Amino acid sequence: MSAPTEFTRKLGETVRTHRKAAGLTQHQLADMAGIGRSTVFEIEKGRSSVQIGNVLAVLSVLTIRVELSSRLETAPDAKLKPTRVGNVKPESEGDDCSMG
Repeated sequence: MSAPTEFTRKLGETVRTHRKAAGLTQHQLADMAGIGRSTVFEIEKGRSSVQIGNVLAVLSVLTIRVELSSRLETAPDAKLKPTRVGNVKPESEGDDCSMG
């Protein structure tokens, strides 16, 4: 279970407020969004482990608009390192796909 962040906590509060204003139960919202009631519960609790598609489905049902910044920020002490995912090969190991 992922601990809420400031963003996910605020998102959860917003979803709960809009759901209640629409007169919907968690079950009704879940049915309308095509997800399980427990997922609505997780979103409203601000859990960050919820899949983004499920969050977007709930926001769509409640007609909540989200604005994303085009600027990505990383914590100053974050150490980023590339990781290999699945069968993806580094460029030097893959086929040459150049067009020239």
